[in-house]
Amino acid sequence: MNLSEEILKQINENSKTKFKIEYTKFFLRLTPENIVYFKPEGNYLTVTLSYGEFGKWLKELNQKNIKCKIYKRTNQRLSFTINKNEYYENQKLFRELINDSINKFKNNDTSEYSPQMTLF
Repeated sequence: MNLSEEILKQINENSKTKFKIEYTKFFLRLTPENIVYFKPEGNYLTVTLSYGEFGKWLKELNQKNIKCKIYKRTNQRLSFTINKNEYYENQKLFRELINDSINKFKNNDTSEYSPQMTLF
């Protein structure tokens, strides 16, 4: 099972909303909300989140020496790149990070912003 499917499995085990991965030409995204995006790059997977406490997660990812950044297009995004070993070593952290993103999306009151933009 590839890493994005493993992450999806764990998300669905802990969520009332059942997500699936939609494959596009350049990246993968979780649907129905499209708030988590995946981009496979060889043995690595870049994960980009549209919502969450990015400052907190940036610090935690940096402490684990995981390549990450916050950048802004229309709104801020958090992006990090991991391999399977990093994922399994930090599984709890990634689960919390993605759950935070999903919860922040569900609590977002701003209707004018849609995370359904192409990130890559």
